[in-house]
Amino acid sequence: MRRYVSGQESTERTPFKMIDLVKEREELIKKHLAGASGREVVYAYTQLVDKFIKEQWEGIISPTAVDEVAIIAIGGYGRKEMSFYSDADLLILHVEKPSVVLKDAIVHFVQSLWDSKLKLDHSFRTIEECLQMAKREFFAFMAMLTPRFLGGNRALFEQLIQTLNKYLIIPHRREILKNIWERREKRHQHYNRHTYFLEPHIKEGRGGLRDIHTLRWGTIVAFGREELPFSSSKEKNYLEVALDFLWRVRNHLHYLSRRENDELSFGYQEEIARFLGFKDSPGIKAVENFMRAFFTHT
Repeated sequence: MRRYVSGQESTERTPFKMIDLVKEREELIKKHLAGASGREVVYAYTQLVDKFIKEQWEGIISPTAVDEVAIIAIGGYGRKEMSFYSDADLLILHVEKPSVVLKDAIVHFVQSLWDSKLKLDHSFRTIEECLQMAKREFFAFMAMLTPRFLGGNRALFEQLIQTLNKYLIIPHRREILKNIWERREKRHQHYNRHTYFLEPHIKEGRGGLRDIHTLRWGTIVAFGREELPFSSSKEKNYLEVALDFLWRVRNHLHYLSRRENDELSFGYQEEIARFLGFKDSPGIKAVENFMRAFFTHT
């Protein structure tokens, strides 16, 4: 990996960080297998990825170029919902005319993350490019609704939020909310087919994680905040319990698959049921009790 020290480039190799990322993920998997909550695991893995990305970035970026860019977590990574093999959605926000030094640093930064086996979904854009992308691509826009600043120029990060609010959210609030709702309805129609009742999709299915994301997106657009407007503490507790259950199921599905996977197919249902402690009851198999619980939570 290339390193920059006082603007001078060196070629110091640091393989230990790659080993640490893999090793610490395996340690977190052990905690999951020992009974850690779904929330605890997704937050801990997000923090692990945060730490790794920041270390890589701070070791590579030249002090002369740091004000030209902001490193931003978006999407599921921005929401701190990282399961073991989730993509790290990263927005590399840069000034209109980035220097050669910055461009070179970004190439080596991205390569260092790939070399570490971190699943990366990244983009390299200006604020204007982000605005135009948000106008064209619904999910790219939704991903930018939950950004987290990781490094670089914080003022650039704040400027992106202000720009999206001024030129997109405020003048088009009703239209955006309508679009969010209509897409939810279409998704429900698609995943309402019989096959998805037998092998549900944890993320996209009715009552799954995407429905909770949709509530957050709507709340951000309508009220300018991420906290959902619960009518009571009981309602909030119901959602938190359901979320934790879904995250636990998803974490174990990633562990069993050794890849990003949100499809609760037959091949995994019995093993996840055993892991979660479901037992046979009179006339009902453990896996059936598990699936009943799954649909109760969704």
